[in-house]
Amino acid sequence: MSHQTTCKTHCFVENDESFYIIMDFIEGCNLLQFLKDYPEVLLKNLRLLFKIIEHLLNAIEFLHSRGIVHCDIKLQNVMAQISEGSVQYIMLVDFGLSSDVRNVSKFNGGTLQYMAPEILLGNSRGFGRDIWAFGVTLFALITGKFPAQINSKNPDDKQRRKDVRKNLCELGKMPPDQLFDPFLDPERDYSEIPDEVKAFIRSCLIVNQDSRPTAADLRQRVLKILSRFEAKPDV
Repeated sequence: MSHQTTCKTHCFVENDESFYIIMDFIEGCNLLQFLKDYPEVLLKNLRLLFKIIEHLLNAIEFLHSRGIVHCDIKLQNVMAQISEGSVQYIMLVDFGLSSDVRNVSKFNGGTLQYMAPEILLGNSRGFGRDIWAFGVTLFALITGKFPAQINSKNPDDKQRRKDVRKNLCELGKMPPDQLFDPFLDPERDYSEIPDEVKAFIRSCLIVNQDSRPTAADLRQRVLKILSRFEAKPDV
């Protein structure tokens, strides 16, 4: 599993208490730290945003082509080296929860607020869970928040997790023809986010897992967007 957008794994070490994955050391910071350091830079530089998206989709497409589902895509698991407005590299890390796609339906773990609704309903299959988590990752990267519809304001951590699980299950039971729009929230203003960015994120957060695009489909869409930016250097 060697690719320029995934952290190279060298070996596995197991003892009676723990299981270790030995990987390359990666310079830079993860996307969560990047978001904290530069909270508004991506909305001011859409070319940079879509270059980050392209690199991350390269990693996801590579894994999926090998029959691997990452199962824990999130801001913290994407390492980035970005300088002077350009991407040096984006690297997907932490394969501790990864699964062979043939066995992924048996695994219901992950990071709760990035989990697709079907996981909690016990009918997850294929690569769709990674596409949903990718969509949530982009939403968080752009807004600094999670979609309100899968969040909870309860200060108690245990109750908050229960609320999030309940909200995700309710999303998963939506009629197939009803679209989920994470930007519909009367308490938040998303007017500064370009429509093209919103539409791209919405396409990842389709509740029906069988209707979500593949990583390859999304990457081709990004390449078309980037080609327009190249034609307009001032964008």
